[in-house]
Amino acid sequence: MSFVKETHIKEIDNALAELLTLQNRTKAPAILQNQFIGTVIDNTVCLLTAPGNSLDKGNRQVSYDKDENWVSAMQAVHRSFYSSVHLAIEKALSEFCKGRSVTVESSIRREYEKEYKKIKGKLNGEAEILVDRFFEKIMKGIRPNFYDYLQTALDISSIEKEQKKMCEEIF
Repeated sequence: MSFVKETHIKEIDNALAELLTLQNRTKAPAILQNQFIGTVIDNTVCLLTAPGNSLDKGNRQVSYDKDENWVSAMQAVHRSFYSSVHLAIEKALSEFCKGRSVTVESSIRREYEKEYKKIKGKLNGEAEILVDRFFEKIMKGIRPNFYDYLQTALDISSIEKEQKKMCEEIF
């Protein structure tokens, strides 16, 4: 077995051991906030067990006291899948736009700029300076989102109108 695999197996087993020490403190009758963490722990144990077993043909077992816990683990798998697909599509849209040298603008940023212009026209003096500074801080964190990339990619693509509409409806 390679050093890389051995290292991963060791880290997976260490993570599983650490997570399992928290299980008793994060399951019912623990307070609800702790149970939320417990759900994440159970799901992570499930998601770490499969790769660990695949690396060393191990015999790690995951068991659940209640059916709800198993259902939660399956929901975590689904969330992971859909989140990953969403990120992959967004990255593909980003690369599509970049490959065509098209800058993707944030629709939220455009909306904020429109409102900012309305406000700025009514201010003067120190109030204007304070609003300008505040607006700059807000705008620094605003980036294009998934829908901005999707809309830009659809706008520059050569696909038929009906297909564009279908893409907009799906997402």
